[in-house]
Formats: sequence, structure tokens, C-alpha cells
Amino acid sequence: MMAELLVNVPQMQRDLQRAREDNAYLRALLQQMNVEDVPLSPSPRDKAKSSRATDDDFDRALARRQARLDSATTSSETSATGLELKSANDRVALLERQLLDAEETICHLKAEKLAALRDIERLSATTQENRVATRRDDSEQQRKLVLELETRLAEQKQAHALEQEQRMAVIRDQESELKTLRGQLDDKNKQYKELQQRHMDLLEMDDQAAAMMKQRVTSGVSQFSIYGEE
Repeated sequence: MMAELLVNVPQMQRDLQRAREDNAYLRALLQQMNVEDVPLSPSPRDKAKSSRATDDDFDRALARRQARLDSATTSSETSATGLELKSANDRVALLERQLLDAEETICHLKAEKLAALRDIERLSATTQENRVATRRDDSEQQRKLVLELETRLAEQKQAHALEQEQRMAVIRDQESELKTLRGQLDDKNKQYKELQQRHMDLLEMDDQAAAMMKQRVTSGVSQFSIYGEE
């Protein structure tokens, strides 16, 4: 995509140069019309013919200049849309990486929770076995240990649930933003294609206008030669 934009830069420069040339040509025509530098005592027929030819040249040059300006404007819009498209793609890739990191963290938290539950089960089993074989003081100490472990487990569960809920909220927000960005990305792709098609159409119209102008100029020169011979 960036390569296409770089290829369009020379075309944009050529369009700008052509627009400048057309502008200079229009100024020359206007100056010629204001000065009215014509031969002495021209016939009314020659005056009308010269006036019509000058008007036609002016109209064609003006139309060609407008087409150049439209083409240059479309090229600029296409380049800007391409840059916005690249920025949207980068943002989507970043959100996808963040989403994968969040899912990996949740998996690690679940594994830690499972390991903690297994440790509690082993400690509880050990406590039950030792409770019968130990004396009352030992049993009381074991009960305190179990109570402490159960309290710690409850706190870990609560903290884990809170952290998991926060991460899920972040994931939901990122998924929503990712969906929005993908929709914007589709719109940018569509806009980019439309601008490219419009740019190509303008270039084709410009080439056709140049060919028609060249043909009319050639035809005008031929007719002028015929009138000169007469």
C-alpha cells in the first residue's frame, strides 16, 4: 500500500506542473484578449473567426486546468486516506496483541488458583490425620493453622475474582474497540478504493481531453491553411 502511495507522488508532481503550465497559458490568453493585438483593417469574418477560436482555446484550457486540479486534489485525498488506513491497521494489531496477553494472564491465574486449592486439600487431609494422633494442644494449633489457611484461601479467592472481573472488563472494552476499529478499517478501505477509482477516472478524462484538444488544434491549423490559400 505504501509502495502505491510512493508511485503516486511523481504523478501528483506532474499534475501540479501541468496545472501551472495551464495557468500560465490562461494568463497569456487573457493578456492577448485584453491587448487585442490584431492585424490592421481585418475583415469582419476574420474578426469573428479569431474571437471564436480564442474563446474556444480559453474554454478548453480552463477545462483542462480544472481537470488537473481535480486530479491533484484526488491524489492528495488518496494519500491521506492511505496513511489513515495504515494507522488503523497498526491500532488493530496492537489491540489484538493486548487481548492475547490478557487471555494468557487469566490462564496463569486459573492455574495458580488450582494449585492453591490442591495445597489446601493436602493440608486439610494432613490436619485430619494428625488431629486424631496428636494431643489437644496440637489439635488446637492445627485448627488455627487450618483456619488461617482457609482465611487466606478466601482472601485469595476474593482477590482473584476481583482481578478476573477487572481483566474481563478490560477485555470487553478492547473487544468493543477492536470491533469499532475494524468497522472503521472497512470504511477506510472502501473510501480508499473509491478515491483510487476516481483518480483513475480523472486521469482518463484528462488524457481524453488532451487528445481532443490536440485533434482540434490540428484541425484548426488545417482549416487556417485552407483559408490562407483562398
